[in-house]
Amino acid sequence: MSTTLNRAHLRRDASQEAVAAGAAGLRAFVRIAQLWSLSIPEQLALLGIASRSTYFKWRKDPRPKLPRDTLERLSYLLGIYKALQLLLPDTRAADEWIRRPNNAPL
Repeated sequence: MSTTLNRAHLRRDASQEAVAAGAAGLRAFVRIAQLWSLSIPEQLALLGIASRSTYFKWRKDPRPKLPRDTLERLSYLLGIYKALQLLLPDTRAADEWIRRPNNAPL
């Protein structure tokens, strides 16, 4: 009986942590989107969602419950932002890099 209660408690704690992490990640993404001058359609594409209303609902909600794939995308985007800040210590250059043309072959 106590094992079942402990598992339920752990699942609830993990779920609450995911909601808190998603909320923080989304706030960070909104700030990064401003720094990178991303349009709303670009923001939606990066988050992998099609609905503007869903996106704005999430932004209004202090504790949005984001899907796992959106949490994963947020994680990748925050990692890209961090990597740019490390590679290009000039903050302005790091933020502008996203919009610079790339002629490198694939």
